[in-house]
Amino acid sequence: MNIRYKLLRFLLIFNAFACLIFVVNIFIPWESTAAFMEYIGIKEVPEKISDPIIEYWLLVMVAFYVVIGYLLLVAGINPIKYKGIVSILGYGLTFIGLTIGWHGFRLQIPPWPFYGDLGIYIISGPLIVWLARKI
Repeated sequence: MNIRYKLLRFLLIFNAFACLIFVVNIFIPWESTAAFMEYIGIKEVPEKISDPIIEYWLLVMVAFYVVIGYLLLVAGINPIKYKGIVSILGYGLTFIGLTIGWHGFRLQIPPWPFYGDLGIYIISGPLIVWLARKI
């Protein structure tokens, strides 16, 4: 295995776990999620979501995140076997990064956690696309 293959696997699996960690949020109440976010330093987290449809949409997005994480994990375990989807996942992560960047700056989100999210996706997405072409 060459270094590019190992880096590609690392990026896919790292991003997979970054997405899969949110599976917990599907099964715990919002109050617990908000308390955890405040504990790790994210300020101004509402204690309660005022409208059930907003909570519903958040949970649907979390479910999509988990599905993307699963696809990243499967592709990361064997990138050669799933080479056809690896570039698509890289483009998807790039799109997520661009979306995070656009709306994070537009909404003036504080640096934590915004810059971390932006950095992960805006760097790893294009890098996965590039590495997928090299294996």
